[in-house]
Amino acid sequence: MSYYILEPACDTPETGPVYPQIQKLKPGYDDNKPDSIYSYLKKSINGFPDRVPDLDSFILHGHAKPTDLISNAITSGSGLFVSQKLKSILENHHLMTNRFYSAKVIYKKKVLDNYFWAHFIPDFTEYIDYPQSSFFIYKHYRLDDGNIAINSLDDYFKKRQQVQQDNPGINITIWAKRICFKQEFFDMQLDFFKISLFDGNYYISEALKNALMENKINGCHVQMTDRIIF
Repeated sequence: MSYYILEPACDTPETGPVYPQIQKLKPGYDDNKPDSIYSYLKKSINGFPDRVPDLDSFILHGHAKPTDLISNAITSGSGLFVSQKLKSILENHHLMTNRFYSAKVIYKKKVLDNYFWAHFIPDFTEYIDYPQSSFFIYKHYRLDDGNIAINSLDDYFKKRQQVQQDNPGINITIWAKRICFKQEFFDMQLDFFKISLFDGNYYISEALKNALMENKINGCHVQMTDRIIF
């Protein structure tokens, strides 16, 4: 079984030289109103909020280009901006828990039709075989400060807290190098998932990768990975 990492493409002829393609909301957008995207994201820590977020409007940079997958600085950690074409392909595969919201994208003062924000709330930490996985101390979100053994999810939280206490004033956490799942995870046969907590990648199956290629979905960077082990 093969898995691939899916991420928005950066600085390609398809996307243009600007990354992320979306960097701001329209002028006058009220960040603090109850249905703003920022309010929604704060509430989504505990699951999908009941209120639909106001996604009017996201500004696509004038030097960027519209693509099926659009990189954005506002919601990138919680979901993806996708075209109707890409949405249809995703919905024909087995996805982690999700909701699609219609979003308005403005490009050079024109509204682009049929874009969606796909919101995902992943948590597959209970399906991980921790002793068989490998972890490291992640300093400043760019430096590998050495391996650390993790035996369970509780052990992860305890050791992360200790590492942070031992390094006051430093951005430091524990991140995964390679992840071994229990069989129950593979039984779900997911084509698209994100682990979260200690791994921020979006993973796709070979079937979904092939569908993206066959349908010439643009704005995507797909690379094979050995981070998922069996």
